Amino acid sequence: MGMVFLALAGAILGFALGIKFGGEYKIQKALMLAPLTAVILPLVILILSEIIQAVAFLRLFEATVAMASAAILVSWSEKYG
Repeated sequence: MGMVFLALAGAILGFALGIKFGGEYKIQKALMLAPLTAVILPLVILILSEIIQAVAFLRLFEATVAMASAAILVSWSEKYG
C-alpha cells in the first residue's frame, strides 16, 4: 500500500514539474513526466531502503565477527596461557 502512495505522489510531482518547467508544451510535458515519476519515485525509495538494510546487515555481521574473534582469543588465552 505504501508503494501505491509513493506512485501517486510521484505522478503528482511529475505532473507539477511538467507544468512548471514545460515551456511551450506544458500539458504534454506534464503528461509525459507523470507516469515516469510514478515509476521512478517508488523504485528509488525501494533501492535506498535496500541499501540501508544492507549496510545495517554488514554492521551486524561485523559486530558478530568481532565478538566471535574476541571469544576465540579468550578461549585460546585460557587454553594456552
